[in-house]
Amino acid sequence: MAELLGADLKIMDLEDPLQGVFFIREDTKEEFRARFYNCNTNTKLGFKVPVELLGGMYQIEVRSTMYPNSKTMQAGMLPFTVELN
Repeated sequence: MAELLGADLKIMDLEDPLQGVFFIREDTKEEFRARFYNCNTNTKLGFKVPVELLGGMYQIEVRSTMYPNSKTMQAGMLPFTVELN
């Protein structure tokens, strides 16, 4: 499990495949979406790291709409990459 702390993190629709926490492989730009969440609030996201991730460097991005039923997507990316072994 992993955890992100911050502001305005809540994912409005966890069933929407376009919303969630995404791991973007730095060398190939391939994206992997976290599918299991144990916490989804404005200040904290708890999620399971996707098991299919290979070792390497990843950017982490949170994508969500700002309001329920909104079509406008917002995204925020960590300002650093994360290494997975």
